[in-house]
Amino acid sequence: MPIRRCIRTICHAQIYALWFSQNRFQQWTSVKLYINWNATWLYINNNQKISNYACSFQSSTLKSFRIKILLDELPTPHVLHKRYPSYPPICYKCNQTSITLHWLLCPNSQHLENLIHKSLQHTFKPSTLNISTESIANLYTQIKNLDSMRIHNNSNIPSLLSTITGLIPQDLINLIKETTSSNKISIQLGVKFLLYLNQQIYKDCWIPYCASRAKASLPTQTPTITLASYSPLSQLAPSTIASTKLELWYPKWIKYQYNLHNLITSEI
Repeated sequence: MPIRRCIRTICHAQIYALWFSQNRFQQWTSVKLYINWNATWLYINNNQKISNYACSFQSSTLKSFRIKILLDELPTPHVLHKRYPSYPPICYKCNQTSITLHWLLCPNSQHLENLIHKSLQHTFKPSTLNISTESIANLYTQIKNLDSMRIHNNSNIPSLLSTITGLIPQDLINLIKETTSSNKISIQLGVKFLLYLNQQIYKDCWIPYCASRAKASLPTQTPTITLASYSPLSQLAPSTIASTKLELWYPKWIKYQYNLHNLITSEI
């Protein structure tokens, strides 16, 4: 293999191993085999290759928004409470304890369902797929009925929450492929659909939530940053997991050209 390509692959492998060995990603371990990782990278990078550096202010803002959702770093009450224990982890709308994506589902998920339907209509059109209006309506129904597009309590399969987080489910891509008969086109359409949905969530949910929350009552005492406010996680365990993954992956890559995604899906 060309030396430059080898070094680039090794560097990417190290990044993959460290990225997915972080403690924050352990919640997605049970669904990692059901995720289309090629589509996930395209989704994070605005449906463009990583080597494409073209961007705009709007695309950069939305990309930052998607990454913060994926990492659960949006300044929501439960995140602020982790950083500053004196900040209450309570939703100002319903007075319930805030959790991941609570701001999107509170007080109900009806608005999100409307945004999903709007995004389906924007992405999947009879003229685009060259199918009848009836077939398009049937496709909408099938997509909405996927496990990965519904809220459920089974943590072993993707749900709407993991999809909104940014992990593109394989069952969505497979369903679209039945209509297009092309894996590449199905990935492009699936990513386009979820990118448009993310844009609508940012515009119609996140921005209004921040604006209304700014008007709500805030804590009487402004939280102060102290050393006690931080509880850094040990870096030993993630680094050890990443090193083990790399040691097992290197020989297989050299002999059989194993894909980088095996670093994610391997059980260690």
